Amino acid sequence: MHRAPSSRDKDTSWLNAPSHRDRLKADALRQFEFFRASPDPAGGFHVLEALMHKSREGFMS
Repeated sequence: MHRAPSSRDKDTSWLNAPSHRDRLKADALRQFEFFRASPDPAGGFHVLEALMHKSREGFMS
């Protein structure tokens, strides 16, 4: 049986843990950095998978 949350739970919940917020912030910043390459100046968006393969090919040659 599931019990209703109490005021004590608010202090110990992982949702309120600073480490959880830090992890979410780091993940959001990582995603922003990854998608920064997606806008195409000609309009629309680049396919990021294709950009990753090109950079790998350039790195490998």
